[in-house]
Amino acid sequence: MAARRPRAALHIVNQQLSAAVHETKGAMSPGIQELIERGQAAVEAMRGSAADDVASRREAEAFQQLCLTRQLLELTGSQQWDAALQVLAQLSFIPSERARVEACKAEVRRLDDAVRQRLGDVIEAAAGALLGVRARADAGMLGLLRERAECLKVFVLDLDPSITPATFMHVNGCLRGL
Repeated sequence: MAARRPRAALHIVNQQLSAAVHETKGAMSPGIQELIERGQAAVEAMRGSAADDVASRREAEAFQQLCLTRQLLELTGSQQWDAALQVLAQLSFIPSERARVEACKAEVRRLDDAVRQRLGDVIEAAAGALLGVRARADAGMLGLLRERAECLKVFVLDLDPSITPATFMHVNGCLRGL
């Protein structure tokens, strides 16, 4: 930011935020709060300058996705399943229905590296939230939850190598639990 290069600053913030979100499982810490504030300042600086190009929009989008990822992980960690599913719905690269699986796979290929590194965390949180909501779901809701879990499994099956066998097993366990 001191060099008046907000896009470069935001790129660094995104990388650091991605690592911090993974380490803290999304819990808000002073370090994460500071990164979010720096990221918001960089996004604001890019809005006010002539840097409104594709690369700047991509960095700003990655920052927003990382903030949502942090929030999702924090909510699943505190077992706030309904709120977690609401945040998950804001992550456009995670399908909620089978018709969107291929489009979401294509979107994953275009994700910023900082976001792609958290893809396994997001998928595991999604599976956890689906299982968490199950406890108080009626029969109709159980069918919807199972459909979403199956959609998640299809999505994960041939996703890039950042999806570990442990993540796939977590999604598969979610499907068996529903």
